[in-house]
Amino acid sequence: GQKGISDINRKKYLVKFYKIYLQKNPRSLNSKKVYQRLFSEYFKSNDVTSAQKTLYEFRNNFPKDYKVQEAMIAKIMDYHRKKNDKKKVFEWISKINNKEFRISRKYAKKLKVLALAMRFEGVEKFNTKGDKVNALKGYLEIYKNKDTSADAKKNASYNIAVLYYELKYPLQSYQWIKKTLSLMSSKDVIKFQDSMLLMISEVFERRHFEKSAELYELA
Repeated sequence: GQKGISDINRKKYLVKFYKIYLQKNPRSLNSKKVYQRLFSEYFKSNDVTSAQKTLYEFRNNFPKDYKVQEAMIAKIMDYHRKKNDKKKVFEWISKINNKEFRISRKYAKKLKVLALAMRFEGVEKFNTKGDKVNALKGYLEIYKNKDTSADAKKNASYNIAVLYYELKYPLQSYQWIKKTLSLMSSKDVIKFQDSMLLMISEVFERRHFEKSAELYELA
């Protein structure tokens, strides 16, 4: 795999020789480099399926080399993310959550942010299309997820309150307005005051006077 090899010979022989070498030497010190080079060659030819297979073979032969495994996973995840293949992204997140692979805390945190962003993106599409019921289910899932950050939970809670208001469920709207206000800072309350007061007035107009008075006091 040195620099002087022509592209024709590289494409014709390199992957074959790497595979032969690894069949004969699956766990040698030099095999670590060969696995990584084989993985890269598969990516160059857009053969992600074979690249993933190489990752599994590397993990089986070098189970404690987490750093290389993480680098390969990151490459695969990035490929699926750029293709906007959410199903594949969540499949890999599930593999990691099920301890099929060990990754660093830093990368685990990055994946949580990515997963959350993709979930919000999917829910927003429901909302844009006017599918309020599925949007509501999506926000509830985000709110209940243990990996959801405080800011994301607050955002989800606010959207749930709005959707219940739009769907004309004043009592559910009241419950989620109350939850949202408990998650908001005074700056947040001022920022969303107009929409909050509009939702609270709907609770009042539906003759839930005590509940609306409680919300007016909190807002």
